[in-house]
Amino acid sequence: MPSPSQQFETKTYADQTIPAAPQRDPSGPRAERTEANKEPSEYVDTFISFSDACESLMRKMLYALIAGLIVSQCLLQLDEVRRWLVPVDRLEGVTVEPQR
Repeated sequence: MPSPSQQFETKTYADQTIPAAPQRDPSGPRAERTEANKEPSEYVDTFISFSDACESLMRKMLYALIAGLIVSQCLLQLDEVRRWLVPVDRLEGVTVEPQR
């Protein structure tokens, strides 16, 4: 393992010394973990089933919100429903018909 002073390569730019990113050791602990854990553990199986359930729930919620948005926008096109749902619409006064 290199000493702390040799661990980072430094570059000098206009009176500033900027350390470069450290080089990763390919035979480090991450390589050991991937070799040791070839088979999925119970935790991984539980996490995958939980994330699948959350993904399914979020997808259903997204579909419901999109459907609600479309329905509400269609309902707001009707004058009777818009007068009942939007209180500001009543405060606008009498609408003036454009002259042709």
